[in-house]
Amino acid sequence: MSQYHVYSLPVELLHTLTPRNLINAPSQPSKPAAPEPPEIAAPSGPRTCNICQGAVFIALEDQRTHFRSDWHRYNVKTRLAGGKPVTESAFTQLVDALEDSLSGSESSSDESDSSDSDAVNNLVSKAKQKTRSLTPDEDQRPNVPQTALTWFHSPPSTQIGVYRALYSDPKDASKYLDELRQMQDGPEEGRQWAMFMVAGGHFAGAIVRDIRNLLSEWRDEIDACERIWIRASGSNRKIFLGYDDAVIQKGDDRLRTFPFPTRRPTQSELARCLLELTRVKVTHFTEEALREQDEAYLQSLPKPKPVPVVVAPEPEKPKPVKLTKEEELLREKWSRLLEMVTKGRLEPLKTFWEREGSKLGSIDVRIPEWTGERRATLLQVAVQAGHEDVVRWFLDEALADPTIPVPNPKFDDPDDADDGGNRSDASDTPKSLPKGSRRTAYDLARSKGVRDVFRRCAAIHPDRWDWLGAGRVPSTLSLQMEQVQEEKKKERRKGLKDKVREREAREREREKERTPSPPVKETPKPSIPQSNSMFNRLGGSSGAGEGVAGLTPEMRAKVERERRARAAEARMKALSSR
Repeated sequence: MSQYHVYSLPVELLHTLTPRNLINAPSQPSKPAAPEPPEIAAPSGPRTCNICQGAVFIALEDQRTHFRSDWHRYNVKTRLAGGKPVTESAFTQLVDALEDSLSGSESSSDESDSSDSDAVNNLVSKAKQKTRSLTPDEDQRPNVPQTALTWFHSPPSTQIGVYRALYSDPKDASKYLDELRQMQDGPEEGRQWAMFMVAGGHFAGAIVRDIRNLLSEWRDEIDACERIWIRASGSNRKIFLGYDDAVIQKGDDRLRTFPFPTRRPTQSELARCLLELTRVKVTHFTEEALREQDEAYLQSLPKPKPVPVVVAPEPEKPKPVKLTKEEELLREKWSRLLEMVTKGRLEPLKTFWEREGSKLGSIDVRIPEWTGERRATLLQVAVQAGHEDVVRWFLDEALADPTIPVPNPKFDDPDDADDGGNRSDASDTPKSLPKGSRRTAYDLARSKGVRDVFRRCAAIHPDRWDWLGAGRVPSTLSLQMEQVQEEKKKERRKGLKDKVREREAREREREKERTPSPPVKETPKPSIPQSNSMFNRLGGSSGAGEGVAGLTPEMRAKVERERRARAAEARMKALSSR
């Protein structure tokens, strides 16, 4: 496998590099995850870790090193405990935030297994406590996690990976390729970095209390550095930042954290980290193998959590209102009153109103809504029911107001139509109005008799109400007008009778003018012996109706009478011969 340095890449390789879109894009939509992610077992295929997210290895030795790392062991223990594995960058932040997690001497990393194991156990215990009270922001992860490496592809089968932290703006992926090419032209005086590690009271071979003095001595070199790499926990970061006359200021664009797990702060560890940062990762996969790698990577991601369906709570049913005795009595009176008006019981209605009318209000009092009645007044209810005598009593004696408007019907409510579907087709029927227009009691009348009651009252008491205007009564109907109408009806009936008589007289004349039918010849018949046969009964033989064909109804009746008379004479002769 070829080894490349990030600041000395071959020119022919730089010109053919293109960004790897799928792995670089953190918001790429993923396919539905399979129940068990498949592993690619081809010898030339990618090597991945089914537990750690985004772990892709170039060589077998890198995979073995990963299995021995704190990141992998932490994810294994977390998975066994029912938790979720974390990315490499998230694990680095967890390690940095854990105080006194990596302790020991300045010896090499081979002597730090027990200390590292304690650190992993502490992180697992801390993660268990956090999972009990995860906030929605902590529990949500993007479908494709962003790895520490950004990958580039060179046809036909070469890929290189560079740490994002090396770029001036790690969040702007669109400038990665251009900046990688600019890295090849370094400054004349060379590149200079500052790398600091502190943990467990150690600072890469220096005691903690001497760190700030050492930073002050390195002020000029630190100011000239292109990148400043710091690995420190939350409290240990105060050694470098946030104090008076600090060499490194907060928010410095050069500040970076190590994008991979580190060991105890030693000089050898700093050298290893420098080599890890500047060494370009190289793979050799064909485009088909890259597509397989992308599919395997996406399938290894955790399934997205289903969005919980929020079921709207059912509206609480209104609790029945407990009525007082007075309210119950009032409702009973209204129910009885509406029943008498609806059924047309006039005499009980008069008695009831004389006794209870003052308690219920005036004759035009608004009907309460709790009754369920769509009409506004008792007069409108009586008109709707079609009782002429009740309507006459309301208008003549009770002095009900016919100009009170009818409540507008509810839209799309067939049960609340103008007349309930029973409108008359008479000429004096009020014209239908569009919904929302003003209507009165007269518009509710279904029969001509009820409408005439309004017209008579308008003629008798013209000054009582605005009958023809607000009352919507089309015209008055006086006694003289009714007499004239009655005379016209009599004349029409008399004319009809005269026409019927004339038609009957013409029919009789036409019958007389018709030619009389020839007389029926009587043929002597032999004496009929006594028999119980059906031929001796009244009516004659079955061929009796053949001789009357073509005669008028009157002539057929005459012939039938003659036949019956002859039959009677024959029976009398038969009886006398005995």
